[in-house]
Amino acid sequence: MVYCGPPSKGCQTCREKKVRCDQRPGGCIRCAKARRECPGYRNQSDLMFRNESTEVVRKAKAKAASKSRSASPGFKSSTPPPPPQSPFPEHDRESSLILGRRNDSPNPTPSNSYYSMAPTIDEKATGFFVTNYIINMDRRPGNSAGYRMDDNLSNCMKAVGLAALASAAHAPELVQEAHRRYLSAIKLTNAALGSPVDVKKDSTLLAIMLLSVFETVTSGRQRSLSAWTNHINGAAAVIKVRGPEQLASIGGVRMFMQVTASLTVSCLEVGMALPEHILALNAQITRHADLSDPAWRYYETMMMLTNFRGHVRCGLISNPQEILARALEIDKAALAICANASCVYEYETVYTSADPGVIFAGYYHMYHDYMSASVWNGMRAIRLMLQEIIRDTLLKLHSSRPPFSTNEQYRAQYQASTSTLYQVQSDIIASVPQHLGYSPTKSTSGGVSGHSFPWSPFNSRVVTPLHSLKSNSADPPMIRSLGGYGLPWAIYLAGSVDIATEPVQKWAIGTLQGIGRSMGIQQAIVLADKLNKKNTGV
Repeated sequence: MVYCGPPSKGCQTCREKKVRCDQRPGGCIRCAKARRECPGYRNQSDLMFRNESTEVVRKAKAKAASKSRSASPGFKSSTPPPPPQSPFPEHDRESSLILGRRNDSPNPTPSNSYYSMAPTIDEKATGFFVTNYIINMDRRPGNSAGYRMDDNLSNCMKAVGLAALASAAHAPELVQEAHRRYLSAIKLTNAALGSPVDVKKDSTLLAIMLLSVFETVTSGRQRSLSAWTNHINGAAAVIKVRGPEQLASIGGVRMFMQVTASLTVSCLEVGMALPEHILALNAQITRHADLSDPAWRYYETMMMLTNFRGHVRCGLISNPQEILARALEIDKAALAICANASCVYEYETVYTSADPGVIFAGYYHMYHDYMSASVWNGMRAIRLMLQEIIRDTLLKLHSSRPPFSTNEQYRAQYQASTSTLYQVQSDIIASVPQHLGYSPTKSTSGGVSGHSFPWSPFNSRVVTPLHSLKSNSADPPMIRSLGGYGLPWAIYLAGSVDIATEPVQKWAIGTLQGIGRSMGIQQAIVLADKLNKKNTGV
């Protein structure tokens, strides 16, 4: 089995016609224009391995026949026969994407060929990781002249790949091996952190980010959230050591933004503001940002919310009037995240009575791609937290003298915030079915065959909201640094707000548990337990 590049993601009709497919959810536009039913898209995970057994056997038999002819009387050759050519490129073998091994037997035969057809568990894990956790598949790790993996990053990739593969293949025996790789990666990471040279390497920062992803997909216990937070804090510390030099390339800026995005989630959960060194470095990349890009707007607004919430929590901002004014200001910025955005940020509302256990209110949303859905849900999560702060502040004013109920403006704001909470909560709930594989042409869950991730049912679109910086061959691969944690987090927020009804709470808990079981995101189960305890008061 050889690596033949990323397989086409287009529908069968477009592949047969050899034309570009837009991969629109629910059916491509070419099929729609031709008024034919789109056959749908293949699950990329199912295409990760390709059976080359027949071809290898054919080559082995051909070589055996060639040797037989050369050994027969009267057969002479003026030139020595060329050495057997490996069907596995050398660079692919080095990057662990090759799925075969050289057989060192001195006397190969057709039944004992030069290559074993069974991929090792490490090769399976790496292949699974590359297919599902690296976003820019056209640039595989270790496949460029400037960027090469070290043992530390390789172990982290294999640990995450094994953990995810254990869930996908329902193979709990792989979990132990995944943890062994994880412990090995931690040992190597600690060694790198002690080196003044290695601590600044891209591979070290990437490795720490992958350690946090490992915690997301493996442990369904509360301590995994603490371990995840520790890894994120460690990445933030490495960011500080790397200094401004890391922002000279788009790869360095991208990793900085990914660490910062994860750090905002961690800080929001504990009520802390972002570290000063993160804010100082972030100010330097603003000049490279596309300020009109919704992804950048969301990134900046998340940072504003994180600092505001941390300052309120520690008492740095305590005046109710100031809290209200700042919360409304950030909410206005959040509302503008997707305003006047390109058509890829538009979504369709689909009404159906199918499967009310998943499609909660009889309708759901269809987004163009995973990035669009993530930005929309991120904006909604921001507004949920802000509206709760606004309502809590207004309730405190109500207990003051004179009470806020005598102020018509405050009463109107309280009602508006309550309405916003209900609307944003409903929108988050409506975004979930597509993540689970629903589309207008598939009325039941599991629209994606076999194991899937939150991003599996979506079109792929890489967004880096920066300009004036160019990528190069030395840039590290772009990974899914949150490991799918964004969707469970949004569902948890929707189920934990004060206005959540009992049916919504039960739906959120059940959906989080289902995501943990079916997508291998074990921290979703932690959030389900946390939500259940919050709602029951246990």
